[in-house]
Amino acid sequence: MNFALTITILLLAGYRLRSERGGVLPFREAFLSTWLIIVIAGAISTVYSILQYNVLSPELPAQIQEAIINQTATMLQNFGADDETIDETVAQLEAENSFSINNLLMSFFYTSILGGAVLAAIIALIVKKNPTPEFR
Repeated sequence: MNFALTITILLLAGYRLRSERGGVLPFREAFLSTWLIIVIAGAISTVYSILQYNVLSPELPAQIQEAIINQTATMLQNFGADDETIDETVAQLEAENSFSINNLLMSFFYTSILGGAVLAAIIALIVKKNPTPEFR
């Protein structure tokens, strides 16, 4: 649902920009404007997450991590995994800190900057419209 909403907003923004420019929008402008929207939204989300997990609710990451570990262990048990496999997986999960500032920034880089560039290129291909040559 979130992804569909994101696509819809980006398409609407692209079509609106094209409309404002007289029905013409080169790929480069469509790409850059769409990618900029994605990067700004990702930056805002990342800053909020850093504040949320480190200032506002520093206990929240541990609670989320505990819930992830419990659900994973339960799922592995339901699939019939042996105790050694479950213990190894739980140990790996306990060693990870998905909510550290470094991991949040890396997530921003891979998701918003790199993944956003791919998504922006796809959206730009959809909304671009080159000027039609006039014949005399």
